[in-house]
Amino acid sequence: MGIANYFYNSTLRKYVALFGTYFNQMKIQRADNNGTVIQDMIVPISYAPFQKILARVTQDPKFLKGVAINLPRMSFEMTNMSYDPDRKVAPTRKLRKTGVDEEGGGRRFVYSGTPYNLDFSLYIMAKYNEDAVKILEQILPFFNPEFTSTVRLIDGLEPIDIPLILNDTTFEDLYEGDFEERRSVLYTLNFTMKGCSLDQNEIKQLLNLLIFVMHQILLQIPHLKSFILCNQEWQQIMSLQRIEL
Repeated sequence: MGIANYFYNSTLRKYVALFGTYFNQMKIQRADNNGTVIQDMIVPISYAPFQKILARVTQDPKFLKGVAINLPRMSFEMTNMSYDPDRKVAPTRKLRKTGVDEEGGGRRFVYSGTPYNLDFSLYIMAKYNEDAVKILEQILPFFNPEFTSTVRLIDGLEPIDIPLILNDTTFEDLYEGDFEERRSVLYTLNFTMKGCSLDQNEIKQLLNLLIFVMHQILLQIPHLKSFILCNQEWQQIMSLQRIEL
Protein backbone atom coordinates (compact mmCIF):
# COMPACT_ATOMS: atom_id res chain seq x y z
CA MET A 1 0.00 0.00 0.00
CA GLY A 2 1.52 3.32 -1.11
CA ILE A 3 0.51 5.29 1.96
CA ALA A 4 2.54 2.96 4.15
CA ASN A 5 5.87 3.91 2.50
CA TYR A 6 8.01 5.88 4.94
CA PHE A 7 9.15 9.36 3.98
CA TYR A 8 9.78 12.60 5.85
CA ASN A 9 10.24 15.96 4.13
CA SER A 10 10.12 17.96 7.42
CA THR A 11 7.92 20.56 5.73
CA LEU A 12 5.89 21.40 8.85
CA ARG A 13 9.08 21.93 10.80
CA LYS A 14 10.34 24.25 8.07
CA TYR A 15 7.10 26.23 8.06
CA VAL A 16 7.39 26.83 11.81
CA ALA A 17 11.04 27.83 11.46
CA LEU A 18 10.16 30.14 8.57
CA PHE A 19 7.51 31.94 10.61
CA GLY A 20 9.89 32.46 13.51
CA THR A 21 12.59 33.76 11.17
CA TYR A 22 10.33 36.60 10.03
CA PHE A 23 10.36 38.18 13.50
CA ASN A 24 13.82 37.18 14.69
CA GLN A 25 16.39 39.81 15.65
CA MET A 26 13.85 42.63 15.99
CA LYS A 27 15.11 45.63 17.94
CA ILE A 28 13.70 48.51 19.97
CA GLN A 29 15.38 51.64 21.27
CA ARG A 30 14.69 53.66 24.36
CA ALA A 31 15.58 57.33 24.56
CA ASP A 32 15.69 59.97 27.28
CA ASN A 33 13.82 63.28 27.26
CA ASN A 34 16.43 64.80 24.97
CA GLY A 35 15.96 62.09 22.35
CA THR A 36 19.32 60.48 23.07
CA VAL A 37 19.25 56.70 22.72
CA ILE A 38 20.12 55.17 26.07
CA GLN A 39 19.21 51.55 25.40
CA ASP A 40 19.24 49.40 22.29
CA MET A 41 17.91 45.86 22.74
CA ILE A 42 17.00 42.82 20.68
CA VAL A 43 13.55 41.46 21.48
CA PRO A 44 13.83 37.71 22.18
CA ILE A 45 11.36 35.32 20.58
CA SER A 46 10.49 31.72 21.41
CA TYR A 47 7.95 29.08 20.46
CA ALA A 48 5.48 29.04 23.34
CA PRO A 49 1.93 30.17 24.19
CA PHE A 50 1.79 33.58 25.83
CA GLN A 51 0.23 32.11 29.00
CA LYS A 52 3.47 30.25 29.69
CA ILE A 53 5.58 33.39 29.30
CA LEU A 54 3.33 35.58 31.44
CA ALA A 55 3.12 32.91 34.12
CA ARG A 56 6.87 33.20 34.54
CA VAL A 57 6.53 36.97 34.82
CA THR A 58 3.71 37.03 37.39
CA GLN A 59 5.08 34.29 39.64
CA ASP A 60 7.93 36.52 40.84
CA PRO A 61 6.84 40.19 40.58
CA LYS A 62 9.49 41.41 43.06
CA PHE A 63 12.38 39.44 41.49
CA LEU A 64 12.94 37.67 44.81
CA LYS A 65 14.13 34.51 43.06
CA GLY A 66 16.78 36.42 41.17
CA VAL A 67 15.56 35.17 37.79
CA ALA A 68 12.66 36.57 35.83
CA ILE A 69 11.66 36.98 32.24
CA ASN A 70 12.37 40.47 31.01
CA LEU A 71 9.85 42.33 28.92
CA PRO A 72 9.43 43.12 26.07
CA ARG A 73 9.37 39.65 24.63
CA MET A 74 7.69 37.79 21.77
CA SER A 75 6.41 34.25 21.39
CA PHE A 76 4.49 32.38 18.74
CA GLU A 77 2.68 29.10 18.18
CA MET A 78 0.88 27.22 15.42
CA THR A 79 -2.78 27.12 16.41
CA ASN A 80 -4.51 25.30 13.56
CA MET A 81 -4.01 23.53 10.24
CA SER A 82 -6.84 23.18 7.71
CA TYR A 83 -7.25 21.98 4.12
CA ASP A 84 -7.56 24.72 1.50
CA PRO A 85 -9.83 23.59 -1.38
CA ASP A 86 -9.41 26.91 -3.24
CA ARG A 87 -5.76 26.10 -4.06
CA LYS A 88 -6.32 22.53 -5.14
CA VAL A 89 -4.52 21.49 -8.34
CA ALA A 90 -4.36 18.26 -10.31
CA PRO A 91 -2.87 15.54 -8.07
CA THR A 92 -0.65 14.36 -10.95
CA ARG A 93 1.06 17.73 -11.35
CA LYS A 94 4.78 17.33 -10.66
CA LEU A 95 7.51 19.55 -9.25
CA ARG A 96 10.75 18.31 -10.77
CA LYS A 97 14.13 18.45 -9.15
CA THR A 98 17.12 19.93 -10.92
CA GLY A 99 19.44 16.95 -10.44
CA VAL A 100 19.47 13.52 -12.07
CA ASP A 101 19.24 10.32 -10.07
CA GLU A 102 22.61 8.55 -10.17
CA GLU A 103 21.21 5.03 -10.03
CA GLY A 104 18.13 5.17 -12.24
CA GLY A 105 19.24 7.93 -14.57
CA GLY A 106 15.87 9.70 -14.26
CA ARG A 107 14.95 13.01 -12.68
CA ARG A 108 13.50 12.97 -9.22
CA PHE A 109 10.26 14.83 -8.58
CA VAL A 110 7.52 15.30 -6.02
CA TYR A 111 3.85 15.75 -6.68
CA SER A 112 2.46 19.26 -6.25
CA GLY A 113 1.17 18.36 -2.80
CA THR A 114 -1.97 19.00 -0.82
CA PRO A 115 -2.68 22.67 0.01
CA TYR A 116 -3.04 23.48 3.70
CA ASN A 117 -3.52 26.71 5.61
CA LEU A 118 -1.37 26.96 8.72
CA ASP A 119 -2.62 29.40 11.36
CA PHE A 120 -0.04 31.08 13.58
CA SER A 121 -0.38 33.51 16.47
CA LEU A 122 2.37 35.97 17.33
CA TYR A 123 2.33 37.45 20.83
CA ILE A 124 4.04 40.74 21.70
CA MET A 125 4.38 41.18 25.46
CA ALA A 126 5.71 44.35 27.05
CA LYS A 127 5.67 46.21 30.34
CA TYR A 128 5.12 49.55 28.60
CA ASN A 129 2.71 50.07 25.74
CA GLU A 130 5.26 52.21 23.89
CA ASP A 131 7.67 49.26 23.69
CA ALA A 132 4.96 47.05 22.24
CA VAL A 133 3.98 49.69 19.69
CA LYS A 134 7.60 50.04 18.57
CA ILE A 135 7.64 46.34 17.74
CA LEU A 136 4.22 46.44 16.11
CA GLU A 137 5.16 49.30 13.79
CA GLN A 138 8.08 47.27 12.45
CA ILE A 139 5.71 44.47 11.39
CA LEU A 140 2.48 46.01 10.06
CA PRO A 141 3.90 47.90 7.02
CA PHE A 142 5.08 44.66 5.39
CA PHE A 143 1.64 43.02 5.27
CA ASN A 144 -0.85 44.33 2.70
CA PRO A 145 -2.30 42.05 3.95
CA GLU A 146 0.24 39.38 2.87
CA PHE A 147 3.98 38.98 2.67
CA THR A 148 5.34 36.40 0.23
CA SER A 149 8.65 34.56 0.54
CA THR A 150 10.29 32.25 -1.97
CA VAL A 151 11.47 29.16 -0.12
CA ARG A 152 13.20 25.93 -1.12
CA LEU A 153 11.35 23.32 0.94
CA ILE A 154 13.22 20.27 -0.37
CA ASP A 155 16.85 20.07 -1.49
CA GLY A 156 17.12 20.13 -5.26
CA LEU A 157 13.54 21.28 -5.72
CA GLU A 158 12.76 24.60 -7.36
CA PRO A 159 11.82 27.29 -4.78
CA ILE A 160 8.12 27.99 -4.33
CA ASP A 161 6.23 31.07 -3.13
CA ILE A 162 4.72 30.89 0.35
CA PRO A 163 2.36 33.77 1.26
CA LEU A 164 1.88 34.80 4.88
CA ILE A 165 -1.35 36.72 5.51
CA LEU A 166 -2.02 38.96 8.51
CA ASN A 167 -5.65 38.37 9.50
CA ASP A 168 -6.14 40.62 12.52
CA THR A 169 -4.51 42.27 15.51
CA THR A 170 -5.89 42.45 19.04
CA PHE A 171 -4.78 44.36 22.13
CA GLU A 172 -5.14 43.43 25.79
CA ASP A 173 -3.96 45.12 28.96
CA LEU A 174 -3.29 42.45 31.58
CA TYR A 175 -2.96 44.87 34.51
CA GLU A 176 -5.08 43.27 37.23
CA GLY A 177 -4.92 42.91 40.98
CA ASP A 178 -3.20 45.17 43.49
CA PHE A 179 -0.36 47.61 42.87
CA GLU A 180 2.25 44.93 43.49
CA GLU A 181 1.22 43.07 40.35
CA ARG A 182 3.39 43.57 37.28
CA ARG A 183 1.64 45.21 34.35
CA SER A 184 1.80 43.40 31.01
CA VAL A 185 0.61 44.64 27.65
CA LEU A 186 -0.27 41.97 25.10
CA TYR A 187 -0.68 42.36 21.34
CA THR A 188 -1.82 39.26 19.44
CA LEU A 189 -1.28 39.04 15.68
CA ASN A 190 -3.02 36.19 13.88
CA PHE A 191 -1.53 34.95 10.61
CA THR A 192 -2.34 32.36 7.96
CA MET A 193 0.48 30.73 6.01
CA LYS A 194 -0.43 29.24 2.62
CA GLY A 195 1.58 26.03 2.68
CA CYS A 196 1.29 22.55 1.25
CA SER A 197 2.12 19.03 2.31
CA LEU A 198 4.46 17.43 -0.23
CA ASP A 199 4.59 13.76 -1.19
CA GLN A 200 7.62 11.47 -1.22
CA ASN A 201 10.30 11.68 -3.89
CA GLU A 202 9.77 9.75 -7.10
CA ILE A 203 12.07 9.11 -10.07
CA LYS A 204 11.14 10.39 -13.48
CA GLN A 205 11.83 7.63 -16.01
CA LEU A 206 9.23 8.40 -18.66
CA LEU A 207 11.83 8.65 -21.41
CA ASN A 208 13.16 5.21 -20.54
CA LEU A 209 9.66 3.80 -20.61
CA LEU A 210 8.84 5.31 -24.00
CA ILE A 211 12.02 3.98 -25.58
CA PHE A 212 11.39 0.54 -24.12
CA VAL A 213 7.80 0.48 -25.41
CA MET A 214 8.89 1.62 -28.86
CA HIS A 215 11.58 -1.04 -28.88
CA GLN A 216 9.07 -3.76 -28.08
CA ILE A 217 6.69 -2.54 -30.80
CA LEU A 218 9.41 -2.48 -33.46
CA LEU A 219 10.45 -6.01 -32.56
CA GLN A 220 6.97 -7.20 -33.55
CA ILE A 221 7.59 -6.08 -37.16
CA PRO A 222 9.42 -8.98 -38.86
CA HIS A 223 11.48 -7.01 -41.39
CA LEU A 224 12.65 -4.55 -38.70
CA LYS A 225 13.58 -7.08 -36.02
CA SER A 226 16.88 -8.09 -37.59
CA PHE A 227 17.72 -4.45 -38.34
CA ILE A 228 17.15 -3.40 -34.71
CA LEU A 229 19.18 -6.23 -33.24
CA CYS A 230 22.10 -5.54 -35.59
CA ASN A 231 22.04 -1.75 -35.59
CA GLN A 232 24.87 -0.49 -33.40
CA GLU A 233 23.49 3.05 -33.02
CA TRP A 234 20.19 1.74 -31.69
CA GLN A 235 22.00 -0.58 -29.31
CA GLN A 236 23.99 2.39 -28.05
CA ILE A 237 20.83 4.41 -27.36
CA MET A 238 19.34 1.55 -25.38
CA SER A 239 22.56 1.17 -23.45
CA LEU A 240 22.64 4.87 -22.53
CA GLN A 241 19.10 4.61 -21.24
CA ARG A 242 20.13 1.56 -19.17
CA ILE A 243 17.43 -0.69 -20.62
CA GLU A 244 18.12 -4.37 -20.96
CA LEU A 245 17.21 -5.75 -24.38
